[in-house]
Amino acid sequence: MVDAKIKRLKERHEQQMAQLGQQRQRNQHRLEQLQRRQHSLNQALERAQSETAGASPMSWQNRSYWQGQLIPAQGKVQREQQLAQQELNRVGKLWQNALSKRQGLAWLEQHRLQQHQAGERRAEQRQQDESGLRAGLRHSRSGERPRRQD
Repeated sequence: MVDAKIKRLKERHEQQMAQLGQQRQRNQHRLEQLQRRQHSLNQALERAQSETAGASPMSWQNRSYWQGQLIPAQGKVQREQQLAQQELNRVGKLWQNALSKRQGLAWLEQHRLQQHQAGERRAEQRQQDESGLRAGLRHSRSGERPRRQD
């Protein structure tokens, strides 16, 4: 009964770990996308700044427009990256906790099995001892010496 409960709990933690693993992969993918987007924005901003060096007033106006668009976008992507990293860390900790619980349940299951086996060995030994005593009593009543059981 208790072993069945442990087994169910262990299975539940394994399912939770699988779900958290998938969620962690999605979060990692999202973070990588944001990093690529940040890199693209950085390159676009660098291009806009380098192309207008020594250029006409129209180019300066164009540069100001692009900086006005790209700089806020960079800030937004940085905030999204921070949130994605925090979520990735949170899910990673949940996964580690689920792993620890599952390992604890596996240990408990193994410990209970060893206890059960030890109990069976003790019962078997007790039975052998009792049958040896009974055989010794029968032989002592008949006047015979008890035979050794090997």
